[in-house]
Amino acid sequence: MSSIQLSPHHLNIRIQDYNTGYINGDYTLPVWQRQDCWGKTDYRKSLIESIMMGIDLPKIYIGNIQDMGKVIIDGGHRTRAINAYLNNEYPISIIDDTEDGPMEKMVYYSESPTNTRKTRKMTDQERDYFNNYKLTICLYDSLEESMGRKIFNKLQNAVPMSVPDVVNSYVSELVDTFR
Repeated sequence: MSSIQLSPHHLNIRIQDYNTGYINGDYTLPVWQRQDCWGKTDYRKSLIESIMMGIDLPKIYIGNIQDMGKVIIDGGHRTRAINAYLNNEYPISIIDDTEDGPMEKMVYYSESPTNTRKTRKMTDQERDYFNNYKLTICLYDSLEESMGRKIFNKLQNAVPMSVPDVVNSYVSELVDTFR
């Protein structure tokens, strides 16, 4: 057991504010964060649909790391998925009541690339709900990069990672040189 005692604090931040901070570079993804692998799956879509259902998402961990600023220790996939949805890169499925009965619609955030009966953009009410959904942020102040990586590994080892992901996440001059 480590003798280091961390003192994180928790914040609840609206998605709109969190994404603005991400776009503005207030917090970034470190080089040791896993690469995006959700783009080839339905995980992104499922995440946004979960938000719209009111399902509580896992915390996003951010560390204020010396010489790096605030970095996303855990939550990179969620962050990229939210940002991509806000940029209309993919739709979610919503069942709309129509005069012909319930119909599944592919719903984009603010702009639909096609105008068909099965696609649409979010309504103002849906967009307001989404933008105001609260994400829980666990913020660590004054970390060294090695501790940020250690936190990342503790959180990730609950879920199997690929060998390259594990190697990429460790503090190592050799790994950093190859990266």
